[in-house]
Amino acid sequence: MAPAPSEGRMARAPGARWRWAGSVSLRPEAHPSMATVPSERKILETLSDAVISCDGDGRILWCNRATYTLLGYATGELRGAHVSMLVAADQEERLAELLGNASNATDAAAPEDAATDPPAEPPRPPRIEGRRADGSKLTVSLAASRYSMDGTPMLTLVVRDATLAAERERDLERVRDELGMQMRVNQVLENAESSEALIDEVLREVVSLGQLDVHKMAGLFLLEETAPPGAPAGQVHLPLAENGPAQLRLVHHIGDFSDDFLERESTIPLGSCLCGRAANSGEVLVSDDCFTDPRHEHAFHDMTAHGHYIIPLKAGGKVTGVVFLYTDPYPVWDERRQVLLETLGVQIGMGLARARDHEALLESRADFARLATYDALTGVLNRRAIFERLAQERARQERHTHSVSVILFDIDHFKIVNDQHGHAVGDAVLKQVAHRMKAALRPYDEIGRYGGEEFLMVLPGCPEETAGRVAERLRISLAETPIDCAVGPLTITASFGVAHCSAERTDEALVSAADDALYRAKRAGRNRVELDLGLSLDSTLADLKRG
Repeated sequence: MAPAPSEGRMARAPGARWRWAGSVSLRPEAHPSMATVPSERKILETLSDAVISCDGDGRILWCNRATYTLLGYATGELRGAHVSMLVAADQEERLAELLGNASNATDAAAPEDAATDPPAEPPRPPRIEGRRADGSKLTVSLAASRYSMDGTPMLTLVVRDATLAAERERDLERVRDELGMQMRVNQVLENAESSEALIDEVLREVVSLGQLDVHKMAGLFLLEETAPPGAPAGQVHLPLAENGPAQLRLVHHIGDFSDDFLERESTIPLGSCLCGRAANSGEVLVSDDCFTDPRHEHAFHDMTAHGHYIIPLKAGGKVTGVVFLYTDPYPVWDERRQVLLETLGVQIGMGLARARDHEALLESRADFARLATYDALTGVLNRRAIFERLAQERARQERHTHSVSVILFDIDHFKIVNDQHGHAVGDAVLKQVAHRMKAALRPYDEIGRYGGEEFLMVLPGCPEETAGRVAERLRISLAETPIDCAVGPLTITASFGVAHCSAERTDEALVSAADDALYRAKRAGRNRVELDLGLSLDSTLADLKRG
């Protein structure tokens, strides 16, 4: 049964801590606060929640055993005390506000259509900081209601220990924050365009995370094998050999580090200083103060007091690197923080490993594509690729009716070069000849290794006579400029065969015609150019000399 409307309210008054303004009537049997009835007191004594009855001035008249147990008072000790002594000193105003609001809430009239509305979920009781007899604090939830007994304003409080609930809520809030942090880090790991970009972006994300409370100074070391004798300086050797010597190499940092620091910390032996120790043990390390921690072996003149979080990066159960973060001295350290940083280390380590694996895969694909397209020795197109280029130009010729010619040339007496000077010199000759010929062509011409010491050139938009002049120019240039190699300058010549594409010829027939012309050039004494049609090159040579 709803109480009669009233303007009653708990409020402070001069000369008294509390006073009651107004009154309200309530049927005694409608409220559990009728603690003056022995039978009802027995019921209330069985409750695990604290139940407190007060008069209009806030003085405690009665409370059940749970109240004394919760707040640590002796039985009966609270009678006559003011209810405000049950809350922390800085919470008294909050208590007055809650009790005043509770009084108003009971005065609200029910709407006319309340019977047809579904019952609303009751609001969660407000929480307040309580105070035990020994002065210790605890979080409690407080539900308050008022009523009138024989015209006297009364107040009932139901108090429940909310410490565990508050801790659970704080835990949930921390979990939500930590999951959000991991999602942001994971988003960086997923969206980074390269491993270098990933390292920079993830460090910037980590130092911006409010949950960690770190400075905007951090760095990332990668674990590498110690370079073997004769290896290029600075070369990273990954993956690590299982039992090989290793060190940490600083690959990226953010923040204002001195040049002295960056130079001295460029590499750290495994097991040295904080980062080396974390990499060696695979465990997250925390350092309270760089000046008092004996593990902090590297000190610098411009260093200010700071703490550290050192996070090993792990992938596949192995340490692959270390992230170091600067903090204020004596940073937060507990089991929860340790687990969070360990998780972060695995997350970053796995993300970096995926990025590096992806880059290695792309590089391998590029290598395979190069091997499938280019001759490994000379760097020009291989036989398959030069024929593909010829087919493309033949198709373009049919669409646009332009000329396509081919030049097939062979290095003269190449076997003698190999026999007299060795295959290393022979390889050097092949590479230099190929590079010279490539450099002498137009950007859209192409050259490929046809086989052995033979090379095929495809010249789009070039009639046979013009191709003949090109071949003659190349022949003269090669013959007049010796090849530099290990045994000294070598004079190298070549024989050339030129053929022009016609509609009735297949690609193979076109190259075969150039090969026939090349054969004629060799039979005629080598170091010369022959055309497919058997035409004399006299006019071509004359044009070349005039040009």
